[in-house]
Amino acid sequence: MSQAFLSRSIEAKVGELGSFSLGNPASESDKVHCDVLIVGSGYGAAVAAARLAGRVRPDGLPLSVWILERGREYLPGSFPETTEQLPSHLRASGSGQKKVIGNPLGLFDLRLNGDMAVIAGNGVGGGSLINANVMETPDPTVWQHATSAGPVWPQSIRRDAGTPRFDAYFSTVKRMLGVQKLQKPLPTSAMTTTGSGTAPIYPAKAEALDAVAAAID
Repeated sequence: MSQAFLSRSIEAKVGELGSFSLGNPASESDKVHCDVLIVGSGYGAAVAAARLAGRVRPDGLPLSVWILERGREYLPGSFPETTEQLPSHLRASGSGQKKVIGNPLGLFDLRLNGDMAVIAGNGVGGGSLINANVMETPDPTVWQHATSAGPVWPQSIRRDAGTPRFDAYFSTVKRMLGVQKLQKPLPTSAMTTTGSGTAPIYPAKAEALDAVAAAID
């Protein structure tokens, strides 16, 4: 994990580029400054950026790839570690609601929309910042799910689900992300004694997620 900031503030970048003239598209300040602009830095955006970085344009110059992220960057040790610290790391918004409640740069982004509530990551890394590093390969039956409107997943996915070709994609992702299988049972070093016996010591990020889930319930 990086011990130094990878990102730069948008203010610094705008300062480098100078002022923009929206009224005169032909002005020098309105020229294209990058080849690809990726909005967000979560799993999908990060993989797209990684695939494009280092590619070469038809003119032989390297492809310029920018990533635009709304949230802040977190270094090791800067994540909330107690439930008392959690409120200052929350932002929330409702369906049709423009105003954000809480910290606009909060790590946990609660989106309340009718019958569904979503907790998203708000920061450099997106959802990977808050999922407690848990990665689960879906059961093949998931890809065959359908509603009254018809199948949920595209036909190509439903056709290949459960085949060696399909599984190879998950193997590639696991290799890229360095996925390791959870040890069962947990080693003694990961256990602590409580009044009711022994219990696993959960990472601070997992405890924060537990607190958010309890608040929603």
